[in-house]
Amino acid sequence: METTSDLNDSLHAQAKSGAARLHIPLTRFMEQALRRQLKAAAVSPPSSKPIVLPVFRLGLKPACHCISLNRFYDQLEAETQHDSAPRQHSDPCS
Repeated sequence: METTSDLNDSLHAQAKSGAARLHIPLTRFMEQALRRQLKAAAVSPPSSKPIVLPVFRLGLKPACHCISLNRFYDQLEAETQHDSAPRQHSDPCS
């Protein structure tokens, strides 16, 4: 397939020089470079930093599933209203 693309003059000169050193046509040199780049992009996706999420302590006992949502919201609301006072949590399962 024949296509036209715009290349930076310096990049074109480097590619032409590289093709001459390898004794291959510029087209083949460009194809090999493009294949190498596509293969590298397919193998290793761009790395990203892990997402750190905040942790909120609600004062509930772990693995306690016997609290109703209404009671849970009441307790949560009481905690936010008395944020400056020392927290005393009642046992939600009792």
